[in-house]
Parts: sequence; structure tokens; C-alpha cells
Amino acid sequence: MNERQQKISTFVKELLYQKGTPRNQIAALSGLTNTYLKDMEQGKTINIGREKIIYFSIALSLDLYEIDKLLNIFDRTPLSEDDIPIFLNITKHIRLSSAIHFNRSYITHNLVLISMRHVPGKTIAILNFLPSSFEEESHYNYIYGDVEWLHPLYSQLYQAIVKEKNCSLTRVLEEGQIVEHYSCRHCIENSIIGLPDSKERNLRVIQFQKLIHHIKKYDNYRYYLANSCPTVSFVYKRPDDRTKENEKLLIVGKSSYEMDHPHGLMVGLASESQVMIKNFEEELRFTRKRIVEEYTDKEKMISYLEELVSK
Repeated sequence: MNERQQKISTFVKELLYQKGTPRNQIAALSGLTNTYLKDMEQGKTINIGREKIIYFSIALSLDLYEIDKLLNIFDRTPLSEDDIPIFLNITKHIRLSSAIHFNRSYITHNLVLISMRHVPGKTIAILNFLPSSFEEESHYNYIYGDVEWLHPLYSQLYQAIVKEKNCSLTRVLEEGQIVEHYSCRHCIENSIIGLPDSKERNLRVIQFQKLIHHIKKYDNYRYYLANSCPTVSFVYKRPDDRTKENEKLLIVGKSSYEMDHPHGLMVGLASESQVMIKNFEEELRFTRKRIVEEYTDKEKMISYLEELVSK
């Protein structure tokens, strides 16, 4: 093994040790093979394409500066806007497993969510607030302000991912897939009534308007309000039988609206663990008992949401 091979091998081994993600799970998440990953770890494969390096990084839930370091180890230039399509394309290759995948960034978290939408079937989301798929691309940046410290590419990449998330929801609805969203009635009211910041309110109004549009346009989009907050927010994918895919679960950390000064490395986690899924199916049954019956009527729901926007 030459000096460059040794340098790459050492760096990759240390990275795998720090993150603690099993190689077979990285393979499932990245679309790379176990053999390919083992060759990377042993320094046998050093002339790796940029796309595979980024796929490997996303599977490890690296932040963008960590990805730059990995690219540098393989003598590649830092991330740029030309790499955004690579981030979006991995959503077609991500596969979950019975192991737990920890999402350490909003980038990874949203990519996993989009990947679940590539699997035909029913999607159920239990959330505190409005579905984030209706957010404007600029919403995150407005709430958090200047995110340049996260990475020079962060803002542009995040906005591209939010746009893709919005488009992927429309796509699955156009395909006829059923999507159910549950929100806490009190939380969505508090998110817009009396909001003092006019710009944030305008962004929130757009989010409500998109929600109303989808309720009106798609009979297979079902939106419900619960009389209380869920203790845990999550997205549950129940694939069609013909896909031969396993059920999937994405547990969602607290949204930015719930925290004035958020911190922490964990955004959520994802898995196909049947033990976890059975428990969350029970959570779903409990939530359905808490829905506001009056607004199961589509027209009444639309009127209620339109009234909130007008206040």
C-alpha cells in the first residue's frame, strides 16, 4: 500500500469508527456495494468518482464541511452548486434497513423523506405543525438567518431540496397515492394567529395556501386536525404489496417553530424495524381517536383554514 492509499484508508476507517454506522447499512443508504465500501476502507479503491464520494458521505450523514474534507482526501474540489443534482439523485438509491439510521442534518433527513416517496404506497405523517412540504424554499433561511457558517453551499442546497420535496409530494398525489397528514389544531393556530413578524406571517400564509390548494385539488390528499399534540412526530410509509418493499418509518425531531434557539446534532432517525413500526402503528390508532370530527368534512376544513389565513 502506497502513502496515498494509506492516507485514504486511515481517514475512511476513522470516519466509520466515529460515526459508528455498519458497512451494510452504509451500502443500503448509499447504493454502493459492501465490497466497494470494504475496498475504500482498505485503500484498494482510491480513484473514486465524485458522485460515489458524496453518496458515501450522505449515508454517513456528514455535514457539508465534513464532505469537503472527504473530497479533499480523494483529491477532489470542494462542494459547489454543480453537486446539487448529485444530492437530489441519491434519493432514488437510498434504502433503509431494520437497523436504525440516525439523521444528523436537515439535509440528510429531507433526502431520506424524498427517498420514501419514490416507493409507491400510502404515506401517513403525524406532526405538530403544518407539513413542511408546503414551506417556501426561503423559509428555513428566514427563521435561522444567515446560515453561511453551516457552509457556503448550504442555503442553495437546502432550498433545492425543499423544492424537490414539494415536487415529490405533488408527484405521488398525481400518481394516485394516498397521503394522510395529521397536525395539532392548537399548534397550527398558534403558528399564524397574532404573528407579529409580517414577513414570517407572509411565508406562513403561503404555506397555508398551498395546503388548502392540495386539499381542494386531490381527493387522495387527506388532512386531519387533532385536539392535542403528538408526543412524537413521524412519517410512516406503507408500500403497495406489489413493490415487495418493507414498511418504513421516519421519526421527526422538533421543528424549528418549536424552538427559539435550537441546538443538537440529531434531527431524526429512520428504520424499517418491525418492532418500531408496530409501536408507531399503535400511536397512529391513538391519534385517529383525537381528530376533530367537524373538520373531517372537506369543505369545513377548507373554510376553517381560510379563516385562519384571513385573521
